[in-house]
Amino acid sequence: EQSWPLYPLFDKARNSIWVGDTVIDSSRIWEFSITNSSYKEYKLNKISIVTALVLDAKNMVWYLDPLLKRIGILDPNSSFKNAVYNIQTNDTIFGMAIDNKGIIWLTSPDDGRVLRFDTSSRKFEPAIQLPSSRPLGIAFDNKNSICIADELGSIIRVPSASVEAIYRYSVPPASKTILPSPTAILVTRDGNNIYISNHNDKTVTSFKAATREFRSYKLPTSGLPFGMVMD
Repeated sequence: EQSWPLYPLFDKARNSIWVGDTVIDSSRIWEFSITNSSYKEYKLNKISIVTALVLDAKNMVWYLDPLLKRIGILDPNSSFKNAVYNIQTNDTIFGMAIDNKGIIWLTSPDDGRVLRFDTSSRKFEPAIQLPSSRPLGIAFDNKNSICIADELGSIIRVPSASVEAIYRYSVPPASKTILPSPTAILVTRDGNNIYISNHNDKTVTSFKAATREFRSYKLPTSGLPFGMVMD
């Protein structure tokens, strides 16, 4: 049976890896048990495909369906029950992250917005409008801020407790080749370093928060970098 997995998520508590299936109308998530080296399939109601995945503080699996514009929750310990919530948008949602307060952040590149969903109240909060931006990859930095890869050539940081404050870090005008096509974003656990994959020119850009220094690294590959993870 055909399966197109995307964006795997490590689950430390269960010692497993979760991944969504992007085959149209496959309507499922896979769990791979590292302990048993076996797969388990979870069929989902009212879902076509699954891309991004996050875990909340209760170890529930939240997932994104960008086609039907829905997010959902899967409780593996409750007879595989799932619930879905409609995203009020006509645009395609790209990235998904969760902060330490249980707020899920979703990037909407076409209209430059970041949507927020409260996993406790199960309701959407007011969206954040990012001026002159195309937000793609998104990550929580463990320092109460959300970091976003802006496809137009910058890194954006939004404090999760003060969403009115928006910080933008851009490369000098003479160094635009350092951050040419940002897609995915990775923040180290201490929050001091940020890495951006540049899809089109096969590079990774690093950003040191303390010194605001950018550096670019060419990848020895013929493929196009799209995502990253820290081992």
